[in-house]
Amino acid sequence: MDKIIESKHFYCEICRALVLKIVFAPRCWTETELNDVAISAETDQESGDHEVWVIGDTMDLSDEDAEHPSWKRKPFSKKLEYIRPSDFNKRIVNAEESHCK
Repeated sequence: MDKIIESKHFYCEICRALVLKIVFAPRCWTETELNDVAISAETDQESGDHEVWVIGDTMDLSDEDAEHPSWKRKPFSKKLEYIRPSDFNKRIVNAEESHCK
């Protein structure tokens, strides 16, 4: 059976174009593990100009806003980042609100 990969899509508030996609990578903490999920989800094959991120799990379960390993796959970034959910939410809002401005 194939592994199910969960993702979430975010759209421009004005034109409803896809502006950002998050692919969730449960139990993934390293660049190699995130890359495997990205390949399985075919993130590099997507058309359009929206951002695609693969986000892994946090190691700190005691902090609900703990940093998660996050990798921007489209446009491709070679750098793995560690981003707090509260900070990533700001990126989502910015992408949704600024697309047509």
